[in-house]
Amino acid sequence: MVKKINLLVLSLALALMANAQQAFVKQTAQKFTIAKKPYYFIGANYWYGGLLALEKDPAKGKKRLISELDFLKSRGINNLRVLVGAEGEGKINGVDRVKPALQPKHQAFDAAILNSLDFLLMEMAKRKMYAVLYLSNNWE
Repeated sequence: MVKKINLLVLSLALALMANAQQAFVKQTAQKFTIAKKPYYFIGANYWYGGLLALEKDPAKGKKRLISELDFLKSRGINNLRVLVGAEGEGKINGVDRVKPALQPKHQAFDAAILNSLDFLLMEMAKRKMYAVLYLSNNWE
């Protein structure tokens, strides 16, 4: 199962890179660019965005996500910092970990989190919004 998920993630990443290479933000000299044109942004921390479609009622979570993205876009925000996934369960130094975890145990991944993140990224693309994706081992 882990190998299938890893292959799925790798295949998805390669397909996205092949089809959207020009859509990546790059650094050219001391400026950000997209397709060799200047890219200016207003950003926000939307760390939980990729988790919203995981609510008990996924339709409600997706509706909230769409509403929040529309709000952010209407305020000029076009770049979001988004959590890809945390790892492990329980506490670290007495502090709760971010949950649900993408990797709750060693070599065990939760595909639902990747699907939820994919939904966020598709909705962002519809609004011409970009993401800074980060992996986290938790706040602590």
